[in-house]
Amino acid sequence: MPTSCTINGNKHPLARSTLFRTSWPFHFKNFERFVILTKGARVGDPEVTGYICNWAETNYYGIRAIQQELRHRIPDQRPLLVAGVIEVDVVEAAARLFGLELLRVGDGWKDTRDLLVQRSGGRRPIIIAATLGNSRGQTDDFSVIRRLSQELPIFLHVDASRTFDYMTTLSHAERQRLGVPKLVLTHPFDDSGPEKYSETIIAAATIVAGGTNCVNPPPTAILKPRSLGTPSEVKVEYVRGTDSTLAGSRDAIGPLWMCLQELRFGASGLRGIYLRCANNRRTMGNLLASRGVKVEAPPFSLDLIIHNVSLSTSSLKQWGLVSLSEGSYLLTVQPSITVSDVQGLLHDLTGHSIHHPCPRWLWPVNPSDSAKTRESIQIVKTVVDHFRAVGPRSGGYPLNQAPYSALGPIIGHFLPLTIPDEWTQTQATEILKARKTSFGLSVEEHASFPACFTTGSTMGNRVGIHNALVQYPNAFIYYSSATHYSVKKIVRDSDALTGIWSQGRRSRFTEIPADYLGRIIPTKLVEKVLDDKAHCASQGRDYHVVLLCNIGTTFTGGRDDIPTVRRALVAIGVQVSYIHVDGALDLGFAPDSVMLGPPDGPWERNGLPVVQGITLSHHKAYGIMVSGEVICHRPFCPGEQHNTNLIPTATAVDPRIVFETWLFQQLYTPSDLLRTRSYCVSNARRLRAALANAGVATRFNDDDTCFITLLERAALPPWLVEHFHLAPEGDWVHHVAMPHITPGAVDEFVGCVAGVEAQFATLFTALRTTLARLFGRNVRLQRLCAAAEGEEVRLRRVAVLARGVGLDVGDDAGAAGVPNDEFKRRYVYSGMSFAVFSGGNQHDEEDKEVLAVFLVGANADRVVNPARVITRHWEVGTLEKIKEYAFRYLAQEDGFRRGRNKSFGLACLRILVFMMEGPGKLD
Repeated sequence: MPTSCTINGNKHPLARSTLFRTSWPFHFKNFERFVILTKGARVGDPEVTGYICNWAETNYYGIRAIQQELRHRIPDQRPLLVAGVIEVDVVEAAARLFGLELLRVGDGWKDTRDLLVQRSGGRRPIIIAATLGNSRGQTDDFSVIRRLSQELPIFLHVDASRTFDYMTTLSHAERQRLGVPKLVLTHPFDDSGPEKYSETIIAAATIVAGGTNCVNPPPTAILKPRSLGTPSEVKVEYVRGTDSTLAGSRDAIGPLWMCLQELRFGASGLRGIYLRCANNRRTMGNLLASRGVKVEAPPFSLDLIIHNVSLSTSSLKQWGLVSLSEGSYLLTVQPSITVSDVQGLLHDLTGHSIHHPCPRWLWPVNPSDSAKTRESIQIVKTVVDHFRAVGPRSGGYPLNQAPYSALGPIIGHFLPLTIPDEWTQTQATEILKARKTSFGLSVEEHASFPACFTTGSTMGNRVGIHNALVQYPNAFIYYSSATHYSVKKIVRDSDALTGIWSQGRRSRFTEIPADYLGRIIPTKLVEKVLDDKAHCASQGRDYHVVLLCNIGTTFTGGRDDIPTVRRALVAIGVQVSYIHVDGALDLGFAPDSVMLGPPDGPWERNGLPVVQGITLSHHKAYGIMVSGEVICHRPFCPGEQHNTNLIPTATAVDPRIVFETWLFQQLYTPSDLLRTRSYCVSNARRLRAALANAGVATRFNDDDTCFITLLERAALPPWLVEHFHLAPEGDWVHHVAMPHITPGAVDEFVGCVAGVEAQFATLFTALRTTLARLFGRNVRLQRLCAAAEGEEVRLRRVAVLARGVGLDVGDDAGAAGVPNDEFKRRYVYSGMSFAVFSGGNQHDEEDKEVLAVFLVGANADRVVNPARVITRHWEVGTLEKIKEYAFRYLAQEDGFRRGRNKSFGLACLRILVFMMEGPGKLD
C-alpha cells in the first residue's frame, strides 16, 4: 500500500508525495496507485497493477494484457476475441489495434458453444470481453461463460466500469439476497482449483473498475494481476522505467478525483451510499409500478429500465434518461438524486404527482469524514505548491507550464460543471475545421480528412497508423530510431503488424537508423524497402509504404527531410502510399512545417511538404489538459459516418478537452504562438552559447524553430539532472526551452553546470603537476565522457584498462569495443569519474594512453561513492608519494570546500582520500 505518514497526529496515505522517484515530478502517481491498490484489494488482489484513464482505453489495455500473456504462454495458437453485449465500438477498435480476430455473439450466449468450438477448434485461446452493465443496461450471461470456461481455453476480461464500486462493496447478505456473484481478479494460469468455476464467483483476468461518476466522461481504472502480460520490451530511459500504457501521458484530474473519493468514503462509505441508492430505486420502481408503468431492476447495477412510456427530448435531457427503443428508457439512480428529482420525473412519466411520503433522501455527514476531506485537500495543496515552486526550472520535458496561472483560475470553475453536449460538438467541429484549413486544406477537401480529439499524441499516432492501415491493410510501416518510443509500442501491439501468424513470421514494420540529429537516413530506408519489396514480389503480394515521420518531436528535436526521402524512394521505383507526421510539439505552435493533401497529389503546397496525416499535442504546445488532435486522410464515401467509423477509437470526446482548447485559443492567437516560439528559440540559443563558453559539449538542430538542446550526459551529476527535471537518453540529456523557461532560469542552469566544470578544473590544476612528475611525462586530466567528439576513442581505452583489472565492461569491450551500458551508467553518467591521459593537451599527438582512471559513482541524493582506481603505472614508491601529496593537499582544502558547490567539493575530498588508499576497491 502507499506509504503513510502523519498529518495532525493521524496517518494519511497520501501525505508523502515522493512515492515515485522520477526526474518528472508533476504527477499524482501516488494518488493513482492508492486507487489501484484499494480497488484491487476488493477483488482479492492486494498486489494488483494498473492505471486510470478513460473507459475505452482501460478496456483496450485489459484485452491487450491477456493477448500479451497468451503470446508468451501459448505462442503457437492465434487468440480469438469474443464479445457479447459489451459496446461494439470498443471491441471492434481493440480487434483492429491488436490485430485480433473478432467474433460477436450478442446476447445469444446459450447458443455459442458449437460456434466457439468451430472457430477455435477447441484449442485456440479465447479472450472473452464481457460486461457487467453496458450503456444500455445489458449484462452478459456469466453463468454460461463460466460453463464454457470448463470446456474451452477461455480468458475473461470484464468491463465493470459502471458497476464495480457497487458490486464490490455489497455486504455478504445483500449479495446473497440479490444473487450477485463475487467479482475476483485472478491470473488465468494460476491453479485456483474448482473455486474458479463456482456459481458464486466471476473470476476475471482483467477488470475495468468504475462506478462513482464524478465527472463526465467518468474515469475508470484497469486492474490486472502483477505478473499478467509481458512488460515493455525495452526500459524507457526517458521516463526512468517502463511504460506499458496505451496513451502514454495521461491527465491527472481523473486519478485525483477517484483517489479523493476513495479517501472520502472508502468501502464502507460507498456501501452506505449504494444501499440508499438501491432503496431509492426500489421506491421509484414501486411508485411507477403502482401507476401501471412496467419497470426492470437488473441485480448487477443500480439501473432502472422503464417501459411503455413516452417522453419528450427535453425531458430525456433533464432527467438524464437514455432512450433504448420506442417507449423504453434507462435511468441510473445516482447518489445525487433528490426528492424534487423523483417528484418531477414521476410526474413526467405518469402525469401524476406523489401524494404520499418519499423515503429519506438527505443523510447527516459523519464529522470524521469531513476531517478526511480537509486532510486530503491539504495534501493536494502541498503537492501543487511544490509543483509551483519547481516548475520554473523544469527543462527536461516538452510541456508548456506557462499558461497555468492565466488559465487555471478559469478552468477550475468549470471542473464540477456539466458542459452542454451541443456546445461541445459545435466547438469541436469548428476547431477541427479551422485546423484543417490552417494546414492547407480547402473546404471541399475537409470531408476526405476526418479528424478527432485524442487523449494525447501517443493515441493520435495510434489512430494515424491504423487509419493508414484501413486503406492499405498489407502496408509496411517505416519510422526512424529517433521516433518517440510510443510508436514502437503501437506497432508491436498488433499481431497483424508483427506477423506472428503469417507465413515466415515476417513483421511489417521497421525502425530505420537516424543520424546524430534525429533524422531518418534515406539510404538505410532504401536498403530495407528494397528487401521488403522483393519479399512481397516473391509472394505475389502488393507492396505499399507507410512512413511515420517526425517534425521536431524526437529527443533531439529532429525533423525528417520528407522530400529527400521521397526522392530516394522514387529513384528505386517506389511511391510512398501514406505519410503520417508526429508533430506533437512543433505543429501545436504553427502550421508552417507541412501541409495536408491526398497521397496522389503534388508533393508540395505553399512550398511545404505534403503529408496525409498529422498528430499534435495540446499539453505540449498549449499547456492545457493532456490531450491532442489527429487529422487523417481517407477518400470520402457519400453516406458513410465518416468522422466516427474511420478512426479506431471508441472514446467519446471529453468536453474538457474541447473547452480548454477553445479557451486557450480565445486568449492566445496564432501570432501569439509564433512570438512564443521565437521566445523559446531565443532562450535556447542563449543556453547553447553559455554552455559553449563553459566548455560543455552540446548538439542541436540549428534552425529557426528548434529549442531542444542536447548536453553531454556526463557533464551533469545525477543531482543536477533531477534538480532541473532533465530527461536522459543514452549519452545525452536534453533541455527543452519551453515558454515557462525564462532567461534567468537558463542562467541558473548554466551556472550550475559551469560550477561543476570549475570545481573539476580546480582539482585538475592541483593534481596535474604532481601526477606529471609521478608518471614521468606530460599528463592531461579529463572527466570521463562518452558523447562528445573524440570521447568514444578515449572511453574505449578506459574500457581496455578496466577490463584488465577484472571490471565488467561488456563482452565486446576489447581493443575496439566500448563499455557496456551498466559500466557507463555507474561510472560515466555519474559525472564524477575522471582519468589521467598521457599528453599535455587534448590535441597532443602523445595523447594515446590512459595512465590512470578514478571511477566514482553518484546518485541523485548527492551520495558520491568512490569505487576503483586503476592504472598500469604504479611504481615502487608511487603510492607513498601520492599519499604524501594528498595529505598536504587535504590540509589546504578548506578554501576549496567553501566553493560554490559544497557537495562537489566534498566529493573531490573523498576522491583524494581514495587516491591515498591506492588501487583496488574501497570497502
